[in-house]
Amino acid sequence: MQNPEPSAETQHRVAWGPTYKYELRVLRFLCKYTPHQINSDHFTLLSVCSYTLFIISMIEIRHVHVCALLSIVFLVTQWLGDSMDGTIARYRHKERLRYGTLLDHSIDMFFLPLIVLSYSVAGILSYAVTVPFALIVLWAGSYMEQMGHITNRRRMSQASVGYTEFRIMLACLNLSWYFFPSARILTISMYDVIFVTLDIVGAVFLAYLFTHDCLDLKHQDEEALKR
Repeated sequence: MQNPEPSAETQHRVAWGPTYKYELRVLRFLCKYTPHQINSDHFTLLSVCSYTLFIISMIEIRHVHVCALLSIVFLVTQWLGDSMDGTIARYRHKERLRYGTLLDHSIDMFFLPLIVLSYSVAGILSYAVTVPFALIVLWAGSYMEQMGHITNRRRMSQASVGYTEFRIMLACLNLSWYFFPSARILTISMYDVIFVTLDIVGAVFLAYLFTHDCLDLKHQDEEALKR
C-alpha cells in the first residue's frame, strides 16, 4: 500500500534564516494586538498592493529620485502583508491550508521575477543580469514547493536565505543607489558586478542542492524497495 501524498494539512514548515527568530517574535507580537476585524485576506491584499507599488516606484525612479527610498517602505509593508497573512491564520487557528498555500506561492512567483526585472526598467541593472536572476528566483521558488510536496517539509529558506533576507538585500541595493547612483568598478556598474556574482553563486548552489536532494531521495527510494 502506498503512503498518502503529503498534503498542506501535514506539511511541516522549515526555516533557519538569520532573521527568522527575531521576525517570529515581531509577528507574534503583531498577531496579539491585531484587531479581530483584520484577517489574513487583508494582509494578502496588503502584500499584493505593496508588490505593485514597489514595481511602480522602480519604474518612476529615474524621474523621481526619492522613489528609491519610497520603494523601501513598500518592501516593509510587503513583508508585513506576506508574513502576517499565514501567521495570523495559524495564531487564530483559522488556516485555509490548500487555498492559502496556493495563493501565497502564486502571488510570490508572479511578482518576484517582475521585481527583479524592474531594476532593468529603472536603469539600475542591465537585462543581461536581471533575466538570469529572475529565472533563478523562479527556479528556487518552484523547487522549494516541489520538495515540500515530496518530503512533507516546506523550506522557507535556502542556505539561510529566505524571502526576508531577499527583501533586505533589495532594500540595501536601493538605499545604496539613492546615495551612489553612478557607482562603478572600473567601467562597469558596481550593481551589475554584485548581481552577476549573485547569479553565479545562486546557479551553482541550486545545481548543488538539486544534485544532493536527488541522490538523497534516490537512496531513500532504494532503501524502501529493499524492505
